[in-house]
Amino acid sequence: AYANEHTLKETFEYDNSPFLNSLKDRGFYVASKSSSNYAETLLSLGSSLNMDYLDQKILKGPRSNNHHDTDLMKSIENGKVILLLKSRGYKFVHLAAGWGVALKNRNADLEIKCDQINEVISTLVASSLYFPFEKHFKLISNDRRQQILCTFEEFGKTSSIPGPKFVFGHVLLPHFPFDFGPNGEDVDHEDTKEKYLGQLIFANNKIITMVDKILESNSSPPIIIIQSDHGPSTPFTRKPFNGDVQFKRDRMRNLNAYLLPGRDGEILYETISPVNTFRVIFNLYFNADYKLLEDKSYFSWYPKGSYHLEEIA
Repeated sequence: AYANEHTLKETFEYDNSPFLNSLKDRGFYVASKSSSNYAETLLSLGSSLNMDYLDQKILKGPRSNNHHDTDLMKSIENGKVILLLKSRGYKFVHLAAGWGVALKNRNADLEIKCDQINEVISTLVASSLYFPFEKHFKLISNDRRQQILCTFEEFGKTSSIPGPKFVFGHVLLPHFPFDFGPNGEDVDHEDTKEKYLGQLIFANNKIITMVDKILESNSSPPIIIIQSDHGPSTPFTRKPFNGDVQFKRDRMRNLNAYLLPGRDGEILYETISPVNTFRVIFNLYFNADYKLLEDKSYFSWYPKGSYHLEEIA
């Protein structure tokens, strides 16, 4: 739910150029007019990690409340990007914390968990009489703040893992609920523009710190992709979305930044969308011959159990 610079300027009246310039100073190309291909995490990641738009069969399939065993989740776990890199000798490192897609990946060679308890125990706790106490006191599991801080910290440490590796993590910032103020302070969950921006500013600081740690500790220059799966969706920007073109546009416009060592932004362009991310990277670094797809954005919702898509210009 990290907003594009134009959304931040128009809807939030916030200038994000200091952060974006910090990325550029470190060699990143920022695709200033990028948009997500889909308006939801599962759809967006299912598309980007398979380098293609989603099959209609997946979109029309049942939507599971636990997000674990749907065809969409399987398409992410078995993403073409993951399997191609593993076939080339890359170790797949998955940073596991938080919701749904971030909890686990059975194809991971190494799973770094930012929760103190495993998923089996977590499921048992969630269905037990103990759950209200655990939810309040966090005696055996990390809370959301701890999980997010752990994920940023672990990202920075992955450079020490030997050999070629593909590291993936899904960080729920600046997505609601709002747990962090701009300096990392604990805040209430009030859903306002100010709280969203506070959490975004905190995310900016953590991202730059993480990037610097990765760059300092890598023996060879790494490829780094910083990409939001969709834009903001909090109620303070939401109206009944059927007729709200601006809300849909804000929801689709995303952050999309690339550090591609030795390539100097080659082939990248300001409107590139996530579906083409790994097509470009595999063409540049593996001499692949993927055709770039037309960059399209689909606002998505599921009124009757399956997804409804509307293309957004």
